Amino acid sequence: MATQSTALLGLALPITGELDGTWGDTVNDSITSLLDSAIAGTTTLSADADVTLSTTALAADQARQAIILWTASGTVTRNITAPASSKTYIVINSTGSTQSIVIRGAGPTTGVTIPAGGKAVVAWNGSDFVKIVSNPTVLTTDVTGTLPVANGGTGLATTPTNGQIDIGNGVFEYGQTYVALSRIQSLDGLYLAGFNPSRIKANPKVKTFYESVYRHIKK
Repeated sequence: MATQSTALLGLALPITGELDGTWGDTVNDSITSLLDSAIAGTTTLSADADVTLSTTALAADQARQAIILWTASGTVTRNITAPASSKTYIVINSTGSTQSIVIRGAGPTTGVTIPAGGKAVVAWNGSDFVKIVSNPTVLTTDVTGTLPVANGGTGLATTPTNGQIDIGNGVFEYGQTYVALSRIQSLDGLYLAGFNPSRIKANPKVKTFYESVYRHIKK
């Protein structure tokens, strides 16, 4: 009887009485080596094309590896299709260009998009790959353009000397109005869009602190 394999990683499943005199080769080649690659191996993808990761039971393949390293240098978003089954990957997009990649399950599923230079840990949730961990965003280098008020920004493309600032219903955090206005270098031409005084809020802890300071000074 031919050696069977596990459903997820394709490792050998010898049965009693099988592999007499040859079990060492099977254990080394179809269990130990494959488990080593599933924990720490890397599949490097250097061709600028969509890829379906190879799957081969009892032998080395691409889909079993722990790490997927993308090194192609294209500009078109490329898809990496993995088996639609339980698996965790570390995906590193080391493109030499601006290329994004999508790690997705066979079907295909929606998957997870990883931009140029990005890294992420993704896992199969039963219906698709989802992001578990990604590299942190460094505001000074990773964020460009306009950061909307709804995402914690001021809604301005540059540090303004004058212009329009939305301090209406888009303001959602303590001190956010102050941060926006503190960037203004001149009142000339300043226009406050959607002005809503009720949205201008100070942190209660800060208010309590200054009130205690004021009471102390009055004494």
